[in-house]
Amino acid sequence: MRGRSQRSILMSFIVVISILSMALDCLAANPFRLKALTQGYPTELEYSSLTYYYSYPPSPSPISFNDLDQVAFVAKTVNPKGIFLYDGTSAQEVFLEKGLTADAAQMNTQGHMAFRVYDKSTQKYALYLFTGESSQKIYDDVQDFSLNNQDQIVFSSSRKLFFYDGTQITNISSLGEFLELYSFSLNNQGQVAFLAYNATSLQNDLMIFAAGQMTNVTAGKGVTLSKTSTFFINDQGQLAFIASDSSNKYYLFFYDGRRLSNLTLNAGITLSSSSSFRLNNKGQIAFLGTQAFFFYDGANIINITQQTGISPYASNPLFILNDQSQVAFFGYDNTTKRNGLFLFANQAVNNITAGIKDISGLHSFFLNNKGQLAFQIGEKRDATYSSNIYFFNGTHVLTVSTSPPRDYTYPYFILKGLNEMGQILFSDSASLYLYDGVSTKNLATILATHEIQVNIIDKASLNEKGQVAFSGSKVYSYNSADIFLYQDDKLINLTARKELVQDSAPYSYSLPRLNNLGHMVCWGSKSAYSQEGSIYLYDGSSLKEIIKNPPFAVKDLRLNDQDHIVIRAPNDIYLFDGTRLRHITANNELKLPSSSYSDPIFFTFNNQDHIAIRYNYYYSYDKQGNILYFFDGNTLKEIYRNTSPVSLMLDMNNKGHLTFSSAPEGYITDLYLYDGSTITNLTNTAELSESYPAINDKDVIAFQSYTLYSGADTQLSLYADNRISELFKTKKDLEGIRDNIQLKDNYLAFEGTSLSSNDWNLYLYDGKKLHIVAKLGYGNYLLNGRARAILYTTSAKEYGGLTPWEIYMAVPLPLADAGPDQMVTVGSKVILDGSSSYDIDGDQINYHWVMLSRPVGSNATLSDPTASNPNFIADTPGIYELQLMVDDGKERSEANSVLITVVDAGEQKPIAYAGPDRVVTTGTTITLDSSASYNPSGDDLSYSWSLLRKPSDSQATLSDSASKNPSLPIDKDGLYEIDLVVKNSQGQNVSDTINIFALGKDTKVMVKANKSEYRAGDTLELFLWKGNSKSGKPVTADIFIGFGLPDGSLYFFDPALILKPSNSTNPRSFTPFAEAASLIPDFVFPDSVQMNADSDANGKLDTFQFFSVTLPPTLPAGEYFAFAALAEPGSVQAGSPRIVGDISLASFSFTR
Repeated sequence: MRGRSQRSILMSFIVVISILSMALDCLAANPFRLKALTQGYPTELEYSSLTYYYSYPPSPSPISFNDLDQVAFVAKTVNPKGIFLYDGTSAQEVFLEKGLTADAAQMNTQGHMAFRVYDKSTQKYALYLFTGESSQKIYDDVQDFSLNNQDQIVFSSSRKLFFYDGTQITNISSLGEFLELYSFSLNNQGQVAFLAYNATSLQNDLMIFAAGQMTNVTAGKGVTLSKTSTFFINDQGQLAFIASDSSNKYYLFFYDGRRLSNLTLNAGITLSSSSSFRLNNKGQIAFLGTQAFFFYDGANIINITQQTGISPYASNPLFILNDQSQVAFFGYDNTTKRNGLFLFANQAVNNITAGIKDISGLHSFFLNNKGQLAFQIGEKRDATYSSNIYFFNGTHVLTVSTSPPRDYTYPYFILKGLNEMGQILFSDSASLYLYDGVSTKNLATILATHEIQVNIIDKASLNEKGQVAFSGSKVYSYNSADIFLYQDDKLINLTARKELVQDSAPYSYSLPRLNNLGHMVCWGSKSAYSQEGSIYLYDGSSLKEIIKNPPFAVKDLRLNDQDHIVIRAPNDIYLFDGTRLRHITANNELKLPSSSYSDPIFFTFNNQDHIAIRYNYYYSYDKQGNILYFFDGNTLKEIYRNTSPVSLMLDMNNKGHLTFSSAPEGYITDLYLYDGSTITNLTNTAELSESYPAINDKDVIAFQSYTLYSGADTQLSLYADNRISELFKTKKDLEGIRDNIQLKDNYLAFEGTSLSSNDWNLYLYDGKKLHIVAKLGYGNYLLNGRARAILYTTSAKEYGGLTPWEIYMAVPLPLADAGPDQMVTVGSKVILDGSSSYDIDGDQINYHWVMLSRPVGSNATLSDPTASNPNFIADTPGIYELQLMVDDGKERSEANSVLITVVDAGEQKPIAYAGPDRVVTTGTTITLDSSASYNPSGDDLSYSWSLLRKPSDSQATLSDSASKNPSLPIDKDGLYEIDLVVKNSQGQNVSDTINIFALGKDTKVMVKANKSEYRAGDTLELFLWKGNSKSGKPVTADIFIGFGLPDGSLYFFDPALILKPSNSTNPRSFTPFAEAASLIPDFVFPDSVQMNADSDANGKLDTFQFFSVTLPPTLPAGEYFAFAALAEPGSVQAGSPRIVGDISLASFSFTR
């Protein structure tokens, strides 16, 4: 085993964490890290508030971003939507959690519920079960489900079917070969019927799962089912369904639990694939045939509408069958020429609605096992409609509720259910109502007491105990909005309100604008869609009303670093300097012509109180053009005018210099610069047409253009030092460039597509290199002067990697460059070169070199792993691989490697190199690479790979052992040892081995020692494994590692691996090894004693050993322990530790 300095051990540990980050974060390939700023917060970013059009000028942005990396944005304050239970007296919260949305609740006769919970961050529905006191999660990802009265659940997930019996989950799909699952049903005996495509019978089959056994009901019966076929299972395990035979005729089939019968084979009844039917728990069936309703009583089929003069509505048949052999159905009485609701009972048909006139339709109805009916009838009188709810108690029809007449047919009330007690549940837009057969109880008072707002459409259910389950939200002001400020990894509601019943409180906030002091201005309106309100200023500590009820409507705001505000009214511009409000355009009326189809006014504002205003007017074809105004802090003057139909586009810097594109004639534009006194045409000699310019404070201008007469190719160019240079061109550097260009200090951002992909990306050019920041899709972005970007999307679906309605910050990472590969002779001093590494936002960088691999027998070490140009002596022929990472004190770069090939003069043997040992995730397929192997004679090498070792339960094999780049599927957690032999044409061969570590899953940080007992002179080694909770999300945590001594004292490792004493009774004295470390989801280093410094002596660092020390004889004897733990960031130093996962302990003893 080879020893290492403590510093290099630390670097190795950091390298492993970084390798994990690269392997598991798909965006890490770009030198930017995306931080989701709004994920999990109780806010809702609406489409209307996030729309930021590509047309010029854009509509007022709902997001503001400054150079302090603060973000202000508008969002609705949304309290979580959850599931509630009304038990007859009060409403109980079944499930209510921020960031999650509960819906689709199903309630059984016990008052227990199954429901789904949607997590926007994972975009999956989890299944929960409420059993009267608490809710427990049953499964993480479900599509559909069904609950019975025994609290058993059948559910589908990823095209598979599962059954939860109350204690455990069975994968029903695994009990047969089913290629596709279509539909399923669960009865109250725990029996599951489902329709699936059977790979054995090669057809759609109806299956029954019961008591762990599977029965194929239709196999070999000559029955043909489609994937949309309907079926019912009752509580006796009996099935009814409609299917066709070989003649393509449709019949009604009944399975009694033992045999399958064709009920209509010789009945002379014509059915179709869409014929409706119902099955009750007595094995009886009601079904619709040709213009008639039929009833199968268990022995015979009866035509229940024959000789009644009643015709069913075949296109929309509405009927119910209960367990008392009663059938309720809606039809047309050809004798009275009226619609009606009819009940078949005791071999007779009765018109329940005979006393109700003018029935236009039936909205919904319910039939219980007492023969009672709840029904909602649409009634038309003259030109108005009403939708009324009635109750048939077995003898009489009673009116439950009547709605006011209206001129459209949508019901005022919505009928929700009828139970066996004769109770009826219904709702309107404001509340839920419960009718008990005598009177109606309005639940509004109870809901208001619990601050619950009901979602009324199809979200409430009633059980046999009179309990009501429904989904809803805690009350909030609909359409109201708040201003949120993101700073220091926290989201703050600056305008937080409770009920907003005070007359002086704003109803809705909008137009947030930040400056670089961290101050913000915004607008607060008095009511929805109101133009009345006030302008507020947040000074970093509180929000204050500074302009109350201005005498104009506010369309937009700007705030500079003097806390001065420009206010855009519909036709005017105002400036507020902290003491007075000035009407800047009082003498320059900016009219809004009715014929203008876009906003003609665009303005920009700088820190010197300069204002530039573009006014694009259009009255007629010969009366159109652009006027450019400039306010120098004192007066407003017109500086430019044209008569072109093309909108003038402009930008201004803090010197008051303007750049704008203008088409003096026609549609060909030029680029201009106004320096405060003179306007210069910068491109009048260039054959270009320019647009969308951006200018920084150094008078550098970036703009989009295309070369005249050269087709549609566009280019991105820079004007600097009195000359124009082309930066990037379509079809050459990029496939496309979009017209959203932002230039801040030395950073240029724009949207484009690469030559190899049609995805729209956000690009950033830092003056040295062009970087992809992130896939943007149809999203938008804002750039600040520190190379940070805010990204957000208006798409209703995930597109390009951005979750809908979320806001992200792209943070630049430093760039590591380990220099070019080198070839030297043995004994040479190798000087590495990391000087081309740099930080995108200009911070000082620190260097971290690690020698990942060296030839067996080499003792080479780096002179200084923290220098930009360290060196080492190449003491043994072979290949050395070194890795460089750099950091700026906050962010760490991706790793970059360099290969040093060391040859022995005159030696003709080849050098084999299989690459460094690697950490990968289980389930991936890796590609091995021997291309760095070297042959001094220059002829071709032959390759031979072999798998020396793999986990005992692995089935992995190499794809092509004789190729240069074979692949290997990593199917199990553990260690894979692979050997490479290369041979030259002279028959000389050499080998090299590589270890692949496949990562398992765990929920903790784990520490282990190499022994359990030590004596003086022994070497104590600590091994560290890093993991995370199984939440599926990255977790940020402080890491604590250290030792507990026999006297009860605690010592903690600091980042330099120096042990620091602490006061064991005061958490504030505990020293973190790492603060706010980003932990990748679900992965942990394998628990294996072989994974130490160089377990296989192949000269390659395994990078799992964390600490090594030779124990001195002066060490106190006794029992020791090493520990490792994660805690929420800052909680330990605050004196209230909040531990994440488990604390890992490794105990050992020391004797002298």
